[in-house]
Amino acid sequence: MGPYLLVSIIEPDWAGRLAGDALFYFAPPLLAFWYAFGPRKHLKDIGERRSLWPDYITKQIGTQRVDYATKALCFVGGLWWFIYLSLPLAADINLVINNDAPFVTIGQVTYTRGTLFISEQVELDSKYPRFEALYFAPRHIVEGNTYEFLYLPKTQLILDARTIIK
Repeated sequence: MGPYLLVSIIEPDWAGRLAGDALFYFAPPLLAFWYAFGPRKHLKDIGERRSLWPDYITKQIGTQRVDYATKALCFVGGLWWFIYLSLPLAADINLVINNDAPFVTIGQVTYTRGTLFISEQVELDSKYPRFEALYFAPRHIVEGNTYEFLYLPKTQLILDARTIIK
């Protein structure tokens, strides 16, 4: 809900979407790294607390090793997210700050596919690959219509779409 509020508060709309994308792309690895490396006072009495893992796993491996394995999984997942999602967006944000992005293209939408509840994949009739549209109103981008898209070059995130009337 927070990124939708950013879109409604920040003007122009594409800057609000960029802020929402940044929140979505940078928060999960930060939370994963905090969970993996954050200081915890309750680790001293790790044997006394209840584990979230099934009993047969904690009895076979041990509670402390299960805790370390959970932290390792969070670290690996957060590292993957950071390398493949956050770093390209950081490069795009750097381009926006230097006034080298966002780019504009015009194309007819040939394919759309909604993923989850916040994202929509968009394919144009031109030479460009698939784009991702985050935080748009449902059915905002319709197949067959021609749009002027404002997008980021590395992540292919659509920041704004304006219908072109012919």
